[in-house]
Amino acid sequence: MILCRNYKRRCLGRMKKHIGDLSLLAGLPQDALCHYTIALEQLRIISDPLWLAAAIEGLCAASIALSSTPVSRNFKSLILPINAARATSMVLNGMGNDIDEAKFRNTPPLNEEEIVESLFEVLRLYNRVRI
Repeated sequence: MILCRNYKRRCLGRMKKHIGDLSLLAGLPQDALCHYTIALEQLRIISDPLWLAAAIEGLCAASIALSSTPVSRNFKSLILPINAARATSMVLNGMGNDIDEAKFRNTPPLNEEEIVESLFEVLRLYNRVRI
């Protein structure tokens, strides 16, 4: 039973990380931040270092896209119309209703210090992975 639960969490965490990547590519960094946060919670529980590191990288990228630097302001002008993209507000929970995505919708982006700390954690996690 525990293996089944861990497998479910691994699949859910990896799926949320992938949806976060797609959201970031679609120009929806706030949605990506939400999906990456859910992925982090699931992947930390089961200790999946490679995907956890990738989710943290995505979280940092989404935070940078949401920051108020001049570069991100230029980036926001290229974003797809938010209302059109959110019109399909489908909850992609796929593995059951055990995650309340509403509490992750207003996740604040990481500040610069948190981004640097997170990227150090990413390096440590990548060092744990054996190829």
